[in-house]
Amino acid sequence: MAGKPLFMKMPSSFPVRKYKAIAPWAGRVILSRNQFIGFSAKTRQGADQRALGVNEYQSDYIPLHEFSDTTFIDVEADALAYIYPPPPEWANPDDCVEFPCTAPLNLLYSFTRTTFSGIVPSYAAADFQLVSNNPGVTPYL
Repeated sequence: MAGKPLFMKMPSSFPVRKYKAIAPWAGRVILSRNQFIGFSAKTRQGADQRALGVNEYQSDYIPLHEFSDTTFIDVEADALAYIYPPPPEWANPDDCVEFPCTAPLNLLYSFTRTTFSGIVPSYAAADFQLVSNNPGVTPYL
């Protein structure tokens, strides 16, 4: 019908980071000229904290993230990223049969022209890649 919107306009259910029924597929994330300042692995209250992380609802696919001209200022070595293993409860007959969906095991963050200042971790380099600890892949990288 002419003049009718293709999608219903209604508020998203919370939390807004929940992917609902349609996950991203074959995407590419390009991030340029970002700064991450003052991250430590734990907050003063003892909570975990990281500069980068994975959406806890992203079970099927995590697109390649390409970072360029990124600056890390006073970011502790253990506070760069948290990449979790697939939770066992993701294993269900409707989605991934008897093994959990594996998106967190297939993550790749690629960095170019990166700078570190203040706290400089031992892995600091202008160009580097961060991958999941996938036991079937990472030993061969």
